[in-house]
Parts: sequence; C-alpha cells; structure tokens
Amino acid sequence: MKKELKLVKDFHKKFKVPVAKKPKNISKDRFAFRYNFLLEEIKEYKRAVEKGEIEEIAKELADIFYVLDGIVLEHGLQDKMADIFKEVHFSNMSKDFDQYKMKKREKYFKANIKKFFK
Repeated sequence: MKKELKLVKDFHKKFKVPVAKKPKNISKDRFAFRYNFLLEEIKEYKRAVEKGEIEEIAKELADIFYVLDGIVLEHGLQDKMADIFKEVHFSNMSKDFDQYKMKKREKYFKANIKKFFK
C-alpha cells in the first residue's frame, strides 16, 4: 500500500470512517457524500488556480488525492489500485495524440480491469 494511502487509512481509523477489507460497492448515501466531497475539493482547486496561488493549488491537489484515497479505502480497492492504475496507464499509452486530444485508433486497447477481480 502506498504511503499516502496508509496515512489516509490512519485518518479513517481515528475518525471511524469506513475501510473495506475487500472490494465492494458503497451505499447510496456514502456515494453521495463522497461524490459531493470530491466535487467541493475540485471547486476549491479551481478557485486556487483562478487566484494563481501555487501554494494553495498544491494544498487543494493534496486534498483531492486525500479524498480519492478515502474513496479507494471505502470501496476496499487499496490492494488492487496500483495494478489497476498500471493497466489504465498502458491503455492510455496505446492512444494517439492529435490536436490537444487523445484519440483511440488502431493500436488502442481497452484496459482489462476484470482480471483484477477474478
């Protein structure tokens, strides 16, 4: 488990925030909370960018990572995310670049996430 994820797990334990031991869906109310929490952090990042304050931008990016790691823990994906991230990376690398946009062309392959849940 990456060190940042471990720190967030420590936070979850301290404040009794759910941490699943294996992959699972979360309840609709927990999803709504997580979704809105993430949106709020993204809005705070946008405000920091608009102000042009790099220290604030860095802080807000760290908050976004913190919330995302919490979502990973709540879904019980902590032991799979590194491999899933690599799989998505390889898929993204198979895309082509054209006029500021990534394109799925003949060399593109879709990330095979199912293999991590067999």
